[in-house]
Amino acid sequence: MSPHQRILAGFRARAQSCASRVANVCVLLVVGAMLWLAGASVGHACGSAQMAFVHPDAIAPTNLAIEEIVTALRQGLGREIDVCSASALSARASAPKIIGAFALGSDATAKVIATFPDARVIPLLVDTLPPGTTQGVSVFVSPDAVVDQICGVVPHIKKLQFVHRTNVPGYFFEHLRKSASECGMTVYNTPVDTLAEAAKAVERFLRDPAQHAVWFHRGVISLSDDVLIPNIVRLSWSQSIPVIAEEADYVKRGVLIGFFHDYGNVARLALNQWRDPGSGLAYADDPKRVINRRTAGALGISIKPSQEGLYDYVYQ
Repeated sequence: MSPHQRILAGFRARAQSCASRVANVCVLLVVGAMLWLAGASVGHACGSAQMAFVHPDAIAPTNLAIEEIVTALRQGLGREIDVCSASALSARASAPKIIGAFALGSDATAKVIATFPDARVIPLLVDTLPPGTTQGVSVFVSPDAVVDQICGVVPHIKKLQFVHRTNVPGYFFEHLRKSASECGMTVYNTPVDTLAEAAKAVERFLRDPAQHAVWFHRGVISLSDDVLIPNIVRLSWSQSIPVIAEEADYVKRGVLIGFFHDYGNVARLALNQWRDPGSGLAYADDPKRVINRRTAGALGISIKPSQEGLYDYVYQ
């Protein structure tokens, strides 16, 4: 599955969960879908501006996450930005050329580079820098942001079991190990790519009475959240093991701590990249943070009001 397909799958998964679980991100997705069906637009679609935001064809331009990013980019640059689907770029080839673009995912990035090879392109929410680019915004939440929360909530934990998909690049592990060591934690990596492997990791780490925390990284629980979440929550509670994930909905269902993208932060990082050429791949360093107070109580963790104030959402 390509990076932009994973992004799309994430949007779809959040939307599908809205039927039974209403969360802030879900509301944004539903409203965005309603606007799309009504024919609304984020401005003129792929017109003649020299700057563009390019998204995969399968994601509606009226998705409110895209609207939030584009609005912040326009304000930050002080100029018009066209919103284009990847397939619509070819029609722009004979119009005033795009000199700069922010592209959602690696496939959209490749399309911009193929159509406008002289344009400067900033890829957003990618695993690694696509060919032809030197800077961008990572799809991964900064390890620093996650480790800080783990150390703040469960400072006695000195082992972190990191369960991740095999597409996670080496630089991420290096950053995670460095962040964890500064907090006195040791990280142990476990790659998974199938539901069976993820289920085995759940059983292995959440039946282990040793004192550790388990971070199920992006794309692991979504292999089948309906299968994995009940076991994760049951074993986490029974063994008093803190679990970290990257979806607010998982926290609402009983995981202790979660993180998800603040799209305003994604736009700010993209603007920083635009203003500082050659600055590499930036992590989402200020994500939305969520915690489940009931789960904390079940694990014997006392959350102070000052700590709760650090979270964007506190589930009961």
